[in-house]
Amino acid sequence: MLEEYFVKKLEKDLMELHEHMIALEKLEIKRTRTRIPHWKIEQEYMSFFQQSELGLAIVQNGIVVRANSLTAEILGYSPEELMGTLFKQYIHPEDLPKVATYYNERLAGKEVPIIYRLRVKHKDGNEVKIETRMGVIPYNDKPADFAIIRKIEK
Repeated sequence: MLEEYFVKKLEKDLMELHEHMIALEKLEIKRTRTRIPHWKIEQEYMSFFQQSELGLAIVQNGIVVRANSLTAEILGYSPEELMGTLFKQYIHPEDLPKVATYYNERLAGKEVPIIYRLRVKHKDGNEVKIETRMGVIPYNDKPADFAIIRKIEK
């Protein structure tokens, strides 16, 4: 019953997230047509990122380029500590081959699961189980992986 509640909450949160992403994409289109300053778009992204009730991260070229406070909390770091680090250092060694394959194939345009469960390493060394929903987005005019992260409670 508790699992059902979390699934429904996740579905609701994902729908809201999807609506925000569409709004941001429309802003980006409008910006490119009307030359809205890039800082305004960045401000919208940051507001969206920080207000989300889900963990959010953007990984580009294998490097964490954005992470919100909930993602940082799940991993035991601050968002600033995550920036510029290799995403693979947070993935449990047994899950890394699967995650790396999905990441590379997704960015190459191949069909891979978009929702899956895995284990990540907390800063204190403990294992944390998460469910993630992944997708490719443009970030600074290059493809990046956008992750929506939910901690799986025991």
